[in-house]
Amino acid sequence: MPSQRARNEFLDAVAERYADRADELKGLVSYISNRPSVEKLGSHGLFTQFDMPIDLDTVAERIANHDGVIWTEVVSLRREDAERLHFNNAEAWKNLVRRNINEIAKTQRIKIEDIMVRSVP
Repeated sequence: MPSQRARNEFLDAVAERYADRADELKGLVSYISNRPSVEKLGSHGLFTQFDMPIDLDTVAERIANHDGVIWTEVVSLRREDAERLHFNNAEAWKNLVRRNINEIAKTQRIKIEDIMVRSVP
């Protein structure tokens, strides 16, 4: 099974290489939400700030047709750190991201209203 670092590098490479290709961006959404080892929250591993239902086709279409820059942020912990800090499950990770989403947006200079979905490890 690929390491977290390898998966992150793959996601970065795909995002960079296929940034202008709608079909590949749709594939990227599918990969992020259903990648190997993702702990699914329902039918996929994506979530919103307020547990609104996410239709993957709608998200993929919106991203594929977006005219501006699409940022993908990857935050990862070593498995032993995730275990030690109790961020080793989807619910804990989701709560961590939700508690810190304003700071994440500010640090990355992204308008909070432009952050669409998040993914669990």
